[in-house]
Amino acid sequence: MIISVDHGNKSIKTPNALFTSGLIVSEGLQGFKTDYICWNNKYYTLTEQRIAYLRDKTEDERFYVLTLFAIAKELERRKVPETLDPIDITLLVGLPPAHYEQLHSRFEQYFLRRREIVDFEYNGKYYSIRISKVLSYPQAFAAAVTQFGTLKAHSVAYIIDIGGFTIDVLKLRSGHPDLAVVESFEKGVITLYNGIASKCNALYARILEDCDIDEVIRNQPTVLPGEVQQLIRTMTSDFLTEFYNFLRERGVDVSTSKCVFAGGGSLLLRGMIERGNKVAFPFSSRIFMPMLAAMSSSIRVRWRQMGSNKKARVVLQFNEMDFRHRRALEILRQRPRSMSELVVSAILHYTSCPEVADEHSKEWIASTVKEIITEMISSGELQLSAQTPAPETNGSSLAADDLAELGGVMGMFRTKG
Repeated sequence: MIISVDHGNKSIKTPNALFTSGLIVSEGLQGFKTDYICWNNKYYTLTEQRIAYLRDKTEDERFYVLTLFAIAKELERRKVPETLDPIDITLLVGLPPAHYEQLHSRFEQYFLRRREIVDFEYNGKYYSIRISKVLSYPQAFAAAVTQFGTLKAHSVAYIIDIGGFTIDVLKLRSGHPDLAVVESFEKGVITLYNGIASKCNALYARILEDCDIDEVIRNQPTVLPGEVQQLIRTMTSDFLTEFYNFLRERGVDVSTSKCVFAGGGSLLLRGMIERGNKVAFPFSSRIFMPMLAAMSSSIRVRWRQMGSNKKARVVLQFNEMDFRHRRALEILRQRPRSMSELVVSAILHYTSCPEVADEHSKEWIASTVKEIITEMISSGELQLSAQTPAPETNGSSLAADDLAELGGVMGMFRTKG
């Protein structure tokens, strides 16, 4: 079974899960209900408090345990039953390009652990796994692989991966990495969070969490007062200006170069980057790509008690690469009525609809498409011709020769220099 995990400094991502890179360890199970893992006679629970930045995540066991959480969530999502028979896992992981040559072997061995069998309990279910193979990839380039055919057409392009603590910059020449320009800077969005939180506390005696800052940057509804919102926007704008200047000093001019933005930080800052008009090629589905593992359809929900009235506040994190999520965000931002009433009505309708159980099945999709096409033909909106032209490609798919070429390109990082 293949499972990909992105070990971010801010969060851990898989194709189906997203959670903060934070852990609490104890000798027994905590009294409150939360996700937990029992491994090596210790209990681990997730927390919103991030682990302090580690350039080398193999220094201790914490990122290994976070990986067990990621694997367990994928097994659960894929409906793999609990078993005492070892499940063979092929683990795909990423590293910053600038650190790849130095760390890839250590990172792979850290998870491989001589292919020993690992038994653990996850939320009352028992799993036995064996990580039989670990494949590491340079993160920034891996994020752009799906656009390899398009990037080959450009003589020079840059991949800019904005992460939690680091920003990775990789230069491409005709789609191939120029290993003379592979850099990683410790200037990710966590530094922005820390700066905003510190200044807000000093000026307004308010303690902010990351999600509070995210709401303002994304133009989402917030309970923060106007002066705090303005502080966040100003400091974020200054952060981007400093970021552009920092890149320009290193020979990367975003106003004239083809740039591919990747990573969760790019998703967060997308709107402000687009509105700033300082990037020559504005974001689009063709040049804006998060890491594969970040393409999660999960929605993270956090509850907060709001004073003595016992009202709860829910923070939803949408995946802006999913057109359904983007459409939902558009509706919420229009705020046609009370947002809480809108969400409540949607949830109640969703859970009461008989077709919900089948909404993702092939049969349901085929039936719906057939119904729409039949209606369009009847109304004259759609006419069928004897021959259907081949669909145009936008460079996002990989041809066979591209796949063969990529093997050599990925291998360059292991032997660069």
